[in-house]
Amino acid sequence: MSEWDWLAEPRATVSACSPWMNPRRDCRRHLRGLLRAGDTESLCRRCGDCCHLSIKLPRPSGPVRILVPGLVCKFLRWDGDTATCEVYEERAAKAPWCNNTENGLMMGLYTAGCGYVQGAGWYRGSERIPDELLPHLLPEVRECLRGPFRSEDIERFFRRWERP
Repeated sequence: MSEWDWLAEPRATVSACSPWMNPRRDCRRHLRGLLRAGDTESLCRRCGDCCHLSIKLPRPSGPVRILVPGLVCKFLRWDGDTATCEVYEERAAKAPWCNNTENGLMMGLYTAGCGYVQGAGWYRGSERIPDELLPHLLPEVRECLRGPFRSEDIERFFRRWERP
């Protein structure tokens, strides 16, 4: 039995785009600690995980945010294994959907290995699931799609995972 078996079962209709996963108070306290420590930019691993669509689902043991591979921000660029933002300095104006560190913490956008969440034992973040389980998430993925994703990435994703 897999920890993800519940995905194959029918789920109550919930908003997969529901944002908050973590208490604002804890996120702000953690962020203040990061800022006191110095350069927060150096904590980023340039993995691109927080630039993926992630959806929040009602897992029986509590909500989970699942990272959706293949659906990334249209401004994410790769140089080998290093992710960068094409409009990083102007992202507030050109990518209004981009989240700042505080919102990323509250929404659970960072995966467990992210430098921004090290030492935050209370943090619940995005998780990866096995690819074969992605077809079970298609209704929730469709519900959450919006501006930051390239239409060709969206179409490629659904062509790969939708069953005829």
